[in-house]
Amino acid sequence: MYSYMADAGLFRECLTGRRIPVAQEGDNAALEAAYLRARQTPGETLLVQLEGRIVNRPRVEGSGHAQMLVVDRMIDARRGEICEPRVSAPGLENTPWRLVRLGDRAAGAGAGGRAIQVTLVSKERIVQGFSGCNRVTGGYALSGQKLRFGTLASTRMACAEGMDLEAAFLRALESTARWNILGQRLELVDSAGVILARLDARPE
Repeated sequence: MYSYMADAGLFRECLTGRRIPVAQEGDNAALEAAYLRARQTPGETLLVQLEGRIVNRPRVEGSGHAQMLVVDRMIDARRGEICEPRVSAPGLENTPWRLVRLGDRAAGAGAGGRAIQVTLVSKERIVQGFSGCNRVTGGYALSGQKLRFGTLASTRMACAEGMDLEAAFLRALESTARWNILGQRLELVDSAGVILARLDARPE
C-alpha cells in the first residue's frame, strides 16, 4: 500500500505490515505519476505493485542512516483494493483460484454471473474448473516456479456472455511459464515476465 503527500512517499508491505519511506531515485518518478493518475483524494492509499530494493540511506533529519525503498520498476497502481490478510499463503496446488484480473484489466464474471475459477489437482496433475462459459480440464507440468499447462479440453457450450473472457483466459493459461504467490494472490507469468492473470484464493 502506497501513499504520497508533501513530496514524500510511504510504502507499507502487505505481507508484513512494514512501513518504509520511498527514496527519490530509481523509478520513483513513474510510481508518483501512476499514483497521481489513480488517486481521487490527496494522501489516499493505493495498492501498488513494483520491483525494488531496501537500502540504507542517510536520514533526511538527524544523523545516521535509515532503510528506504528504491523503486527499480513500477508495475501497477490500483484504487479500491486492499492488502490481503496476513495469514499463511495457500499452496499452488489443491486450492480453488478465482480470477480477479486478466492482464491489466479487472476480470468480470462469466456466464450466469459465475466467477472463473480453476484448481490444480496435485494427485492427477490436472487443472480443472470453470473458464467463463464452459468447464475446462487439462494437464500441467510443475517444476519449482516453472508452470506449463498442456492441451486444455472444455465442454462445447455457447453462451450469450462470457465467451470473450473465456477465450482470453484460456490464452493466458496456454502462455503461462511461471507462477508466483503473494499473500492470497496467485500470479501467472509468461516467459518474458509479463503478468498474464491474477487469481485469488478467497472463496467466491
